[in-house]
Amino acid sequence: MQDLTPQLFAILVGASAWAVREDLLFHRIPNRLTGSLLCLGLALHFTSGGWSALGTAALGVPVGLAVLLPLYALRATGAGDVKLLAAAGAVLGPYWIALAGVYSLMAGGILACGYVLWGATNAALAAAGNPWPIRIQSACDRAQQLRRERFPYALAIATGVLAAAAQNYFLQSR
Repeated sequence: MQDLTPQLFAILVGASAWAVREDLLFHRIPNRLTGSLLCLGLALHFTSGGWSALGTAALGVPVGLAVLLPLYALRATGAGDVKLLAAAGAVLGPYWIALAGVYSLMAGGILACGYVLWGATNAALAAAGNPWPIRIQSACDRAQQLRRERFPYALAIATGVLAAAAQNYFLQSR
């Protein structure tokens, strides 16, 4: 297992905040963010632990890539989401990025359900003067529309990555 230094934890917090902001505002995660995160993760592991730490950090990249690549192939996530989790793999290493991927998938499912439910509820409330069958139909139509739209997945990735990073950080401090 790879130790997470306070510097690496701070980098993950900053990169996650930046990714969430960009994804919510522009529906994109910039390559300069994922590239910087990848380079910083590899460089800091190399300077703190040498070649073996660099190798472990480098193994986290394909693991992070493998978690979201099937969803990208199904067009459920964007390429930026996949690159973000892969770059976080350079910081966390293979074990912790696999755990972060599981956490991200769970958070993504919960957030997507909440996103659709929120949109359907707003559609039903917007038709306040109409009878209930029309309001329910409006909510169902909006829910179908939201299911086809792209969901800003960076929030789910940030939740998963930071949950795994916090778990790693607090387990090693015992």
